[in-house]
Amino acid sequence: MKALCRLSQTYAPLLGRILLSFIYLQSAYEKIFHFPQTVALMHSRGIPMAEVLLVPTIVILLGGGLMLLFGWYARWGALALFVFMVPATLAFHS
Repeated sequence: MKALCRLSQTYAPLLGRILLSFIYLQSAYEKIFHFPQTVALMHSRGIPMAEVLLVPTIVILLGGGLMLLFGWYARWGALALFVFMVPATLAFHS
């Protein structure tokens, strides 16, 4: 039982970072490869300058997702994703 606890303490944070980063990396992938559709969705929600704002959105999602995945300044990446997600959630999930 102690071995299982040590194993979970060792690998659970890694597994959690991998699974959480997958959400953001998948979202960035979809935005990159469906750029025109995403711009149209943003315009339909009343977002001005959607073409311009989509680029930093992709950068934040990719950067934050990769930072979480590799554990490189993971807390800063998580903070950037959190700060980004608050207005995105308010704008798109009314």
